[in-house]
Amino acid sequence: MKYVGKGYSIHDAESKVRGITTYAGDLRLSRMVHMALVTSTLPHAIVKEIDCSAALEMPGVVTVLHCFNTTEKKFSRYKRTRDIEVPEQERVFTDHPMFVGDRIAAVIAEDPATAHLAVNRIKVTYEELPAAETPIDTLNGVIDGMHPEGVVYEWVFDVGMSPAENETDLVQETTFRNDRVTHVAMENHVSVASYDEGLNELTIWSPNQSVYGMRYVVANYLEIPFNKIRMIKSTMGGSFGGKQECILEPVVGYVSWLLKRPVSLSLTREGSMTSAVCRAPLESKTRTVFSRDGKLKSVSMDTILDSGAYVGSSHGYVRTLGEMAVRNYSYSYLHYRGRAVTTNMPVSGGFRGWSSPECALILEYAMDQAAKKLDMDPIELRLKNVITEGDIDPFIHATFDKTRISECLTTGRERFNWYERRKRCVELSDDRFKIGVGMACGGHINGNYPDGADFSIVNMRVDEDGAVNVNVTLHDHGCGTVRVMQVIAGEVLGIDPEKISIREGDTYQTPEDVGCYASRSTHVIGAAVVKCGEALISAILNQAARCMGVPEDSLKYDSGEVYVKSDPGKRMTLKEIAIAAHYRFQESLDVKIQYRSPANPGVHGAHFARVRVDTWTGLVTVQEYLAVHDIGRAINPSMIVGQVQGAVQMGCGIALTETMTPKNPGTGRTVNSLRDYHVLNAFESPKVEVVLIEDPSNYGPFGAKGIGEVCFVPVSATIVSAVNNALGTDFNFIPMTPDKILDHLKVRRQ
Repeated sequence: MKYVGKGYSIHDAESKVRGITTYAGDLRLSRMVHMALVTSTLPHAIVKEIDCSAALEMPGVVTVLHCFNTTEKKFSRYKRTRDIEVPEQERVFTDHPMFVGDRIAAVIAEDPATAHLAVNRIKVTYEELPAAETPIDTLNGVIDGMHPEGVVYEWVFDVGMSPAENETDLVQETTFRNDRVTHVAMENHVSVASYDEGLNELTIWSPNQSVYGMRYVVANYLEIPFNKIRMIKSTMGGSFGGKQECILEPVVGYVSWLLKRPVSLSLTREGSMTSAVCRAPLESKTRTVFSRDGKLKSVSMDTILDSGAYVGSSHGYVRTLGEMAVRNYSYSYLHYRGRAVTTNMPVSGGFRGWSSPECALILEYAMDQAAKKLDMDPIELRLKNVITEGDIDPFIHATFDKTRISECLTTGRERFNWYERRKRCVELSDDRFKIGVGMACGGHINGNYPDGADFSIVNMRVDEDGAVNVNVTLHDHGCGTVRVMQVIAGEVLGIDPEKISIREGDTYQTPEDVGCYASRSTHVIGAAVVKCGEALISAILNQAARCMGVPEDSLKYDSGEVYVKSDPGKRMTLKEIAIAAHYRFQESLDVKIQYRSPANPGVHGAHFARVRVDTWTGLVTVQEYLAVHDIGRAINPSMIVGQVQGAVQMGCGIALTETMTPKNPGTGRTVNSLRDYHVLNAFESPKVEVVLIEDPSNYGPFGAKGIGEVCFVPVSATIVSAVNNALGTDFNFIPMTPDKILDHLKVRRQ
């Protein structure tokens, strides 16, 4: 490989380091106004009256929009395509707020400072209603009738045939719980809209994961033709799934259309935590059956997920959790029941890994418990049960192609010196500090195949200087997707990736694409770029043959030049061929292809960690960490290592410290600032060793598979395993905060 496999920085690294990158929040348009939201202070209520008089008296305030002077029409933040079946429950401004943080009104002002000051002058009178803070409250009927379509969404399915159970089988029942967490992207939620009254065109800029999906929501909500809405994906400062749903775009689009002025809305950190989207808390009760030799026979899962106030993506999320239960282990029978239950809490939605990390927590905990009861090494137990190449995913009826999860486990076991470390944990521990090691593995998907639209369209053009323009709809989260596509195109064409120009999603400029979900960008869009590059080479050879007056099959393309095979001295450069196409034949040297993903090969990883638990303070230090991943082919190893390191820091924080637990139970108010929400800082994060298992897949660009989500899947489960090993506990929840650890140790001592 000429370019693939080498390390590269992200495409806009210099601009970001110099502070000159333009984000959506930096946009300043002529006649722009700024919004600040008035949100509910109660978890469930009816708004009886809004007094805006004091706010309207402030200089610089343009108007106040609220639930009584705006549309009552509803939308769904998740219904990005017509085939997604989910109820439309949200209003831009509601008179029936259903959680603390629900939008009631907004101040529109000439500058953001005035807008935020004016918000404090608005008085809202409520009629308080009964509220459900937990799914149990809802299931007990506290908020029956809150949504006319219901408050509980359920999936039940069985896969395979239930095997006979023997008296010698290990039958165990386990439970796992995780709290509500926020994405903590560096960039808060923001969106800018500009309505052109003369053209009846609406342009929206936002850091989103699907420009065409956002366009669908806004167009249907405002009843504007698709061709009159331009959705532009702005530079993104992180998402982790939090910006895949249409949260602010309908709001700014509606207000700009109403006022006929450009509008900017930037949420504060508090707003991004409470008024946007978070990862759902859930509890899963699991029954697993193992034969005495360690073979997993069946799994039964009963999962309850807290949707928050609006169902959004939770209905699909809880279903997918059950489907992910077959992406790592092979067994005869799965029974799954998943319920997404509405509450009066912040809205739950997509999070990195889209339920695979929760599934790993549930099943890896069950695996560790079974290993203890069967007196088996945890790795040996997993090796008996992990999927192998050629196994079939019963949900999508597609094979796992070249899966290397077994190799991830065995490589990690050797690299981490697993057996020796487990033996030494007792020796290294003392009365205060307890040392433990743990491991977990996990799998994820590569795109939407065969369900949903999993296609990509790419257009390539050779410019007159020999550079290549690639027109494809990308949604870079800030981690390097654009650079990966430059490298892929450069490898196919044999030219420096810096000579490849690529821009991100813009519904007026770039072709239709599903968006950045399901770890599909590299696997699906990258493969489309390869196909288009190959088609461009054919077009280049055809054009060169016309220019040189020789048969096309007598020519050879190599690294941006075409030469005659029998006379290598007779050659043309890309620049010369492009100029000839333009001025001699009056044509553009370009091609366009449509590509549909033919497979979903699966991607896996195994993680290992050593922790130290301070039994006096309850603090956990992650001392060492190893992540081994089946990557297929590493396009940009530097990007992959960065992705894994970031995922480990995120997963460790979620396992140990991060929670949006309500401040005062019964009020519906969650933690809403980074003062109280504790992420793992850089100095607290472990040094992460990353090992890549490269065996090119039969699909994907040069055999590459995804990494952005799967590298997060096993992390929290690994930390749970290590802490339990250190303390000899059976913690079945996250986060394992110092207080919870100390409480447990106190009870155990008593």
